[in-house]
Amino acid sequence: VKLGHMNLLGWMAYEIYDDFLDQEGNPELLPVANIFLRQLTIQAWELFPGDDTYRNIFRKVIDRIEAANYWEATSCRLPLERLPNFTNIASLSDRSIGHMLGPITVLHFLGYAAGSAETQGTENFFQHYLAARQLNDDAHDWESDLLRNRINAVSSVLLASVEKNVPPERIHQAIPMLRERLWSQEIESVCTTVLNHTELARESLNGVSMLQEQAHLKNLLNPIIASAQQALREREQTLEFINSYQSAQETA
Repeated sequence: VKLGHMNLLGWMAYEIYDDFLDQEGNPELLPVANIFLRQLTIQAWELFPGDDTYRNIFRKVIDRIEAANYWEATSCRLPLERLPNFTNIASLSDRSIGHMLGPITVLHFLGYAAGSAETQGTENFFQHYLAARQLNDDAHDWESDLLRNRINAVSSVLLASVEKNVPPERIHQAIPMLRERLWSQEIESVCTTVLNHTELARESLNGVSMLQEQAHLKNLLNPIIASAQQALREREQTLEFINSYQSAQETA
């Protein structure tokens, strides 16, 4: 129950902060977010009084979230001098790495050290699961993100592939060309990367021997796998639609 309450406090705080990072925040809500985050920290400290090991675990998780938010706010917004590099898994997973705080807190309570196979396997699972989920979301949201001057992992790849042909001031106008590029050349690579992360997430659980039932975690991967596989199946159909649409536009 305490961990559930902490989780709620954390996500309410970062939901508000996220709007500010996107330059859409409501100033009236900022003090509320600060209260939520402060209460989250107080409750984390009270879980294991005087336990510096757990406090370091908590700090590292929060530090990863803050570092990821800072990097995205300073490196993934138009206009920019150079395209962001999303090849590091942390760039895909760390903004949401708070999801693993509850499970690793339980492991700490049960006596598993930070370097144990159980803790490392759990961390690796969440890192690959969150990376797969973020990349899958980016494949669906890259157009709307780009229109709001946000570069995500998929639009970064697309822009890199046509960088010499698209000046910075014409990025929004290049969306139809980028859409065709995605479905004709990049979608297979994107989906393969998503599926690789889901497989690595599954494999990460092999070292978590204390989990007698792993289905509830593995089931988190199923919607992501299904979405990637669906995109691969629909590739040809989507290309036909794009070509037909472009022909109609040219005729008009």
